[in-house]
Amino acid sequence: GRALEAEAAYRRALGRDPSSAQTHTALAALLASRGESAEAQAHLERAASLNPKDASAACTLGLLHLARGRHESAAAVFGRALALNPRYDLAQLGLGRAWKAAGRRPEGERAERTAAARLGAEGVQAFEATLADWKRGAGPLDMVRTPRRAIRHFAILDTALGAVSVPACASLPA
Repeated sequence: GRALEAEAAYRRALGRDPSSAQTHTALAALLASRGESAEAQAHLERAASLNPKDASAACTLGLLHLARGRHESAAAVFGRALALNPRYDLAQLGLGRAWKAAGRRPEGERAERTAAARLGAEGVQAFEATLADWKRGAGPLDMVRTPRRAIRHFAILDTALGAVSVPACASLPA
């Protein structure tokens, strides 16, 4: 399937240029959507070390922590993404979700409202769908379908934010 082709392409690209933080982040998103969270986390940590000012890698790592139920870690990483880019609405939404899950409901709701007002319904829905996919991981029937959908969600979110962290995946079919 196309998702497997995308994974192979990312791995080839990393073979040629292992210092591409953007490619590590894109591969991590694909892996996380299939439930391969340990490898996804390793790629995200590598991306963050390669480009410590990349809010996208930090935000994606926050989403992975949130999907794995690590709410305090997710909040810390989303906070780091927001420190790098205070207008990163996806990180703001993630921070709100993490705070609410960790019992900080008022702050969480405030952060969510702020992000939702700027992201719009489509951005919030894409975030929710991606988070649900990552929480669930992929079953045998979803091995091709789920990664494409998750990547499409990231393309929608990044387009809404004016930043593209997975440009090669934006053209994958739904």
